[in-house]
Parts: sequence; structure tokens; C-alpha cells
Amino acid sequence: MNRIGHAWSVAQTLAYRDIKVRYAQTALGAVWAIAQPLGMAAVLWITSYGVGQKESFPALFAGWIVWSAFSFAGLQGGLSLVNNLSLVQKTPIPHLAYPLSKALVASFDAAVGLFVLLLFQGPSGMIVFIPLLWSLLLGFGFGTWMALLTTRSKDLLSGLPFLFQMLFFLTPVWYSVPTHASWIQWNPLSSPVIAAKQSISTTLLEPTGPWALSVAFTIVLFITGPLALRHFGKNSADFL
Repeated sequence: MNRIGHAWSVAQTLAYRDIKVRYAQTALGAVWAIAQPLGMAAVLWITSYGVGQKESFPALFAGWIVWSAFSFAGLQGGLSLVNNLSLVQKTPIPHLAYPLSKALVASFDAAVGLFVLLLFQGPSGMIVFIPLLWSLLLGFGFGTWMALLTTRSKDLLSGLPFLFQMLFFLTPVWYSVPTHASWIQWNPLSSPVIAAKQSISTTLLEPTGPWALSVAFTIVLFITGPLALRHFGKNSADFL
């Protein structure tokens, strides 16, 4: 428990550093934190209006928030050890703190995105919180595994960004598919995105077959990722 508490404390410091550096020396400063989701909301609204489906905008925006939370936590978490090479090699910081810090930054971005969604949807937009939390846990678990594996494999390190590009097109973020479609059942990320889009458009969650698989997959990654990183990541600096 002490190690977990220490990792949590360090992760908060690293996350604060990342957020602070992100907006350092910019004219708008922290305004960029809300300007970016507002800009994406504007693009999605214009796109929805242009194709005559303006009513689909809230669901599309909700899907984007959920995907972005997973994408940042998973991709940046997976690269976190490699990108902090000097800290990994020279400090005794628990390795778990690095992907955890990226999950905290993803949580910050997700909270801002949810706030923007509430501006359009009102309190009913809070129903997206559950799929959003789901995607953050999934991204953290995936990121911890990738943080460990990318220190062992340069091929995976190079291919991880491309993997997320493929996942983006294999996940129904911008388009709708039948929830019983066979091709989404092996993509666990589809379920939280579909849940977010469905909940914001109907205000009623209707669990479907693939959801159980995705929830189980999320729990497995969330538990096993930190354990694997703790037990097998002790010598990660030797591989970097």
C-alpha cells in the first residue's frame, strides 16, 4: 500500500508538470484547455449540420470524449517510460507513476470535455460519466502493459502510434453500427464508445452482448497491468 501511495503522489506531481508545461509560453495559456474541446464541438456541430443530422452532434461529441480519454491514457501511458528515460534511469520513482500520471492528465482533459458537453446538454450530459470512467480505466490498464512491453520491443515502440490509428477507425466514434455487429465484439473499446453515444442520445443505457466482454477485459487489464509493471518492470532501465 505504501508503494501504491507513493506512486499516486508522484503521478500527481508528474501530471501537474505535464499540464503546466503544455500551456507554458502560450499567449492564451490555460484557455487552450477549454478552447480545444470547444473547437472540436464546433467542427462536429458544423459537420452534423452539413449532412442534415444535427441531432447526432451530442452523441458524436460524447463518443469523441470517451475515445480521447482512452487514446491519451493508453498511448501516452504506453510511451511514458521511454519518454522519461532520464528519470527512469536516475531516480527511484515507482514505474507505475509514469503511466498513472498520463491517466491523470487524460482525466483532466476528459473533465474539461465533459464540462463542454454539459454546456450543450445540461445536467443530462452527466450520464456519459460512466462510459468515460470505463474508458479511462481501460486506457490506464492498456497503458501500463504497453509501458512495460515498449521497453522490451523497439518494434512495438514504433508501431504503437499506428496501432491507435487503426483502433480509431475500428471503433465507431464517428459513425453508427448495429450493436450486434460481429466485428465490434472483439474490439473491447467499442463498448464504452457505443455506451456513451447511446446514453447521450437516448438517456437510457441498454446493455448489449459485447459489454460483458469489454467490462471483463477492462478489469483484467486494470488489475494485471500494474502488477506486471511492478514485478517485471524493475529492470526496465536496462532495456532502454
